[in-house]
Amino acid sequence: MDQIANGGLLTTAQAATICEVCGQTICRWNDEAARRGEPKQATWLIGTARLLDYVEKYQGGLPARVKAESLLKKRWPIWSLHGNVGQHSGLLMHGDTRLIDTLETQAWRSLLDNV
Repeated sequence: MDQIANGGLLTTAQAATICEVCGQTICRWNDEAARRGEPKQATWLIGTARLLDYVEKYQGGLPARVKAESLLKKRWPIWSLHGNVGQHSGLLMHGDTRLIDTLETQAWRSLLDNV
């Protein structure tokens, strides 16, 4: 639970926001990492450290990692407020991501209510 409260785990939408990609891309990266032999992460919660390592190794190097870390630092105070954890950050995304974001928000709230 500490990882959730401290930004160690992100929803797919949050991971997509800090990497400036769509949620489907995060899922694809997760699959690619698993094919490379890295442990596959759950679809709903993404380990921040692993995500940042992946971005640095395969998606633009250190500059891309620093950019993602900076976006996380900027967004986390908003996301971590009660009732906002897991909500979409406001980055416009296409397709059916609104449904996914709604489900992620419900999952986060359920987790937090049980703490």
